[in-house]
Amino acid sequence: MEQSPRGPVKKWLTIALFAVLIASFALWGVGDIFRDTGGRAPVIRVGEVSIGPQEFARSFQRQFNQMRRSMGGDLDIEQARQIGLVDRITQQIANRALFDAHARDMNLLVGEEQLLARITEQQAFQDDQGNFVRARFETALQRSGMNEQEYTELLRTDIHRQNLLGMVVGATKAPAYLAENLFQYLNERRVARYALVADSDFKVAEPAAAELRDYYEAHDQPFMAPPYRELTLIHLTKAQLISEVKVTEDAARQAYERRKDEFTKPERRELRQIVFTERAKAAQAAERLRGGGDLATVARDLTGGEPVKLGSTTRADLLEPLREPVFGTDSAGVVGPVESSLGWHVVAIDGIQAGESKSFEAVRDKLRRDLASEKAVDALVSLANNLDDELASGAKLEEAARSLGLDTRHIPAIDRQGRNRQGQAVPDLPAKEPFLNTAFNTEQGQQSLLKETQEGGYFVLRVDSVTPEQKRPFDSVKDKVTAEWTAAQRRKEAREAAQKLRKAVEGGTAFDQAAKLVGVEVATSQPLARRGNQDVAPVQKALVEPLFQAKPDSVVRTETDKGVVVGELIEIRTPEPSANPQELARIEQRLRQGLRNDLLQQYVNALRQRYQLRVNQSQMDSLLNRMY
Repeated sequence: MEQSPRGPVKKWLTIALFAVLIASFALWGVGDIFRDTGGRAPVIRVGEVSIGPQEFARSFQRQFNQMRRSMGGDLDIEQARQIGLVDRITQQIANRALFDAHARDMNLLVGEEQLLARITEQQAFQDDQGNFVRARFETALQRSGMNEQEYTELLRTDIHRQNLLGMVVGATKAPAYLAENLFQYLNERRVARYALVADSDFKVAEPAAAELRDYYEAHDQPFMAPPYRELTLIHLTKAQLISEVKVTEDAARQAYERRKDEFTKPERRELRQIVFTERAKAAQAAERLRGGGDLATVARDLTGGEPVKLGSTTRADLLEPLREPVFGTDSAGVVGPVESSLGWHVVAIDGIQAGESKSFEAVRDKLRRDLASEKAVDALVSLANNLDDELASGAKLEEAARSLGLDTRHIPAIDRQGRNRQGQAVPDLPAKEPFLNTAFNTEQGQQSLLKETQEGGYFVLRVDSVTPEQKRPFDSVKDKVTAEWTAAQRRKEAREAAQKLRKAVEGGTAFDQAAKLVGVEVATSQPLARRGNQDVAPVQKALVEPLFQAKPDSVVRTETDKGVVVGELIEIRTPEPSANPQELARIEQRLRQGLRNDLLQQYVNALRQRYQLRVNQSQMDSLLNRMY
């Protein structure tokens, strides 16, 4: 009989066993403890401990999938390499091998009673009352392809490693005074009396022509024009070719036949089941269920466990013997007993979702578009190859374009942000980042190589001329010079007024009275924290850094885009750790974890000095290339 690995029962049992072995290693990022038994070269070796291709692949796949889900499912293998994920996983697996090698050298022992306790305490092998059910244990072993001896040896390795790591970091504890001081540091709040001396409060006279010219001469950066490049390019896209592609009716029908499964939605059924080792009990269960009995109650009465929820299941998902009995009936109800290699099944059909098949006429337009797109891509690749050949023979862009019936495009000026001399975005560029990088990394008078974009297009360009960064003529930026000069004069006036306010307060004048002297209003800030302050106004947020560097009653000064802020520290609120034991406990936990991580890293560094760690880079690269 066929025993499909996609079968929900088999999958559930296998996952249950693997979860038992993997769970304890989540902290260290070293999930698998299985050893490859084949003769292939290991990916990682530490002394007599080796990590084979199968084990490395499992570890990498699991952690890669976790990272990809956390990033929305868009992470690919090249991005994983760029952000260091491949190196990190390799390091984690290598660390596990180091731990195993050290445990082996220390001759750590695990008694039979300890092994038995570890097995019987696993929830996957227990009933609802927490009692160990050997049948569940044996079934899980069978489904994972291991015997009891192999499993206990793997579990022994698990315990060895846990004991070893426990000796290194198990007793780590952060000092209480450190947690309390950190609690007070993080939760301290400071209150200030402050005033904003706004730039907009000051009126300045119209500048003389000489003043503007002097300001222009003294300040370069606000008036600089960026470097520009004059370009000629050829840009090939699928859209340019798709209108020329013809798709016949016969081709569309052939595509429909090839892709029929895509347009067919299989029937699904909501299933639950109980599996028995004896036919008599299975028959008894089926009879009780057909008489109106509850599936969960029947399962507990006759097996001591719970029914297995298979969920929304297709015919192909089931083991071969179950397919026809379960999908051969027209209505919900009970099916069974049915025998398979797992035992005797009694299946409850809780619901039926009918399948459907879309006709050729319903998907004709989609098929035509898809075929046209495929042909356009093929034509585009062929055209790009021909263009590459023309350029490789020494042809200039214009010559290659004429030979192949293509158009060239001229861009008089473009900067590194893709803007023209008027500051407007140059439209219809190839993929912006690679195109601009290519344009500004190609020498004047040179042609680039033919480049492919992520969208599947191609481009090649020539840099016709280079205009370096230079100061714009005064007349072309006179309005901007006027605005910059005016803003600078207003800020100068604001700084002088703010300095007058600060000196008055430092000289003993009350803050409110000093503020009246310069004509500004006084406000009191919210209690400000060292970090966060999401709901705090920008003016108050600007005070945070100087306030937390100041002593009580000190006067501070800072600037914002609106003007100059002067503040006086009037209150420091230092919280008592005992007032928030939960937060204090979280801080203690974070400190403890940080100390544990530091100790663990030192331990790993020491092991790396003691043992020779070998990573087969070519084997690892070859494995990842096959996986992705």
